[in-house]
Amino acid sequence: MALVLTACAGSGRDAGGSDPLGALIGRETGQQGSSAGLRPGPDASTFIGREVAQLEALVGRPALIRREGLNEFRRYDLPRCRVIAIVAPAGGMVQTLTTGPLVSGDAPPSFPSCTAGL
Repeated sequence: MALVLTACAGSGRDAGGSDPLGALIGRETGQQGSSAGLRPGPDASTFIGREVAQLEALVGRPALIRREGLNEFRRYDLPRCRVIAIVAPAGGMVQTLTTGPLVSGDAPPSFPSCTAGL
């Protein structure tokens, strides 16, 4: 009986130091990759009226590009959120920039919080 209790008393971490249960709980509660303790990102206004390439230097390549007439809708999927940009003309200047949550119904983070640590 003592052997069974000893096996159950483990920390839940494997020999490599990872915590798969903690990672699962973090994903399910939306707390994975929290921006706490990370250097905040720039303000969204930094990119308004500038070439989309400057935004992509920070956030990387878009996960989705949708052309709408002469303009584009671009979505960038980051670890803690999504960044949405309207670019006009297509491939040109950032006109609007907003953030959205990864999970529908959650509150969207601020742009500096969303891009923290990038």
